[in-house]
Amino acid sequence: MGGKFYISCDERSGNTLSTVDLDYNASVIEIQEALESACTHLRYKIDVIESKGNYTYPENGRELYIRFKGFQEDLGQFTVTTSSSVPLTGNSITTEASTIVNFAPILFYENIPYEMLRTHHSKPQLSVTVGYGEIGE
Repeated sequence: MGGKFYISCDERSGNTLSTVDLDYNASVIEIQEALESACTHLRYKIDVIESKGNYTYPENGRELYIRFKGFQEDLGQFTVTTSSSVPLTGNSITTEASTIVNFAPILFYENIPYEMLRTHHSKPQLSVTVGYGEIGE
């Protein structure tokens, strides 16, 4: 594999912003800095992580993850595109992008015993049974 690529993101206003062309083997720091320069609303709010996954060497392929910190909104799908000046080269080059949402916007934690936390329940959390016998039975 060889060549260059760029990553595009959308601003809240709907404008599409793109990084400069990045080498196929650019470091995660270079990729993160390029994203923060192009998409200024992401500055200090992202981490770029590389997983070796199925690829031991960048010449064989790459798995990159962008983790967002502190956003309570959908930022839209980022896209990876081959450079027009120095296109990516290699056998069967493909890109795949997906958004992983770890928690739903209406996340509720189950109650922790003996803690005074408020959780969402449709039935009472406490059940009391009163016996009809004498004390000590």
